[in-house]
Amino acid sequence: MLRSFVFSLVIVLSSFIVLAQETPQKLEKQDKDKDYTLSVVVEEVQLPISVLDKDGRPVNGLTKNDFAIFEDNVQQQIKVF
Repeated sequence: MLRSFVFSLVIVLSSFIVLAQETPQKLEKQDKDKDYTLSVVVEEVQLPISVLDKDGRPVNGLTKNDFAIFEDNVQQQIKVF
């Protein structure tokens, strides 16, 4: 009985392995999908920031003028602080 159970288990697992293999057509389709580019417009980005002193304590009293945010070497406006 144990022998037939093990044999059945091997057959089932082997069938999963065969089904999991991709055909060359699927691989070719995946290569074509890599050319897709997604572009979105973002109005606001939130950046969680923690400033610590040399002893690891939080630095208080900072304002938005103490920070500069850049994207692609272009300084971005800080609207909310």
